[in-house]
Amino acid sequence: MTPKEFVQQIAETNRNNIRQLITEERLVQIGTSVTTGKDTVGGLGNGIARIKAPKKNQDRDAVYLIFEESIDPEVGLDVDIDQTAIPIAAILPIYHPTESTEELQEIHIYPKNVGYLRDPYFFKYGRQRGTTEKGKPLEGAVFALYQMIEGEKYYLDMAPANDLKNQWIKPADNDPLNDKNVSKFISDKEGLVTTGQRFLPSGTYYFEELKGVEGYEMDEASKRIEVIIPEFWVDAKGQPQYVVVNGQEMAELESGKVPVSAYESATPRVYNETVKETTDKPKEPSGPSNPGQSGKWSVFPQTNEARTLISLLGILLLLGAVLLIKKERGEKNE
Repeated sequence: MTPKEFVQQIAETNRNNIRQLITEERLVQIGTSVTTGKDTVGGLGNGIARIKAPKKNQDRDAVYLIFEESIDPEVGLDVDIDQTAIPIAAILPIYHPTESTEELQEIHIYPKNVGYLRDPYFFKYGRQRGTTEKGKPLEGAVFALYQMIEGEKYYLDMAPANDLKNQWIKPADNDPLNDKNVSKFISDKEGLVTTGQRFLPSGTYYFEELKGVEGYEMDEASKRIEVIIPEFWVDAKGQPQYVVVNGQEMAELESGKVPVSAYESATPRVYNETVKETTDKPKEPSGPSNPGQSGKWSVFPQTNEARTLISLLGILLLLGAVLLIKKERGEKNE
């Protein structure tokens, strides 16, 4: 294997396998780990790290493996180093490209990271309370995105990300809806809620519904819609790792847009149910509210009541007639 082939093979090797190689071969680290920053030696700007290394190893050409271990979490860069920060092999000495006998004393190596672009979305739907129907999309629901930092909510602010970094703030008066600095995301006519290309690094976040749609209830679950962004695009076996929203896998964006398949299935989907209706209705009075006053029913009797009254009147008339006949017969006998 030529030196060029060796360097290319290292570059194409999975980072997990490189970690395993470092452990199994007991590769020795040269000095201490270095962190990129502003170059104070050669004035080359920011993002510079300098390493001094011998060109020979016991009379043999020295071979070095440059491996990016991590990113300072406090910097908050939206970067997936396991997907994009390839290992680099360097074999010394390295000669000038046009002067084959001139050894380079300073070598510039340009490892690069690519933004870890994960843009979560979901569909907001409404359905009848207590049912499992698909329901319908809800337009106009207002959301904010927050993450928990030391047990407190910090919300994504309105400022666009700079240098692949987002800003997280505590809302004024603890009122994210009315804080103009808190980013708001509103469901469209399809019920779709996106972060508008506010890309997020790996971690756990939450959408919080700040303002609902009339006729639908905002419960506690709608104020804590979990978003889990995995650390890597793929797992150790090369299988894709999806963003999970509300416990449902999210199809990856296609050319920066929500795919048609997601629209068709309305997934991931989050529900609001209709507002609970009051079932206890006041009882209507069965008679007059004041016993001393007659109600309308006494003037205009209902059908059954009229029949009862007619029957009673008939009986009274019959009794009266019988008594009258007996009285007349008694007078004649006298």
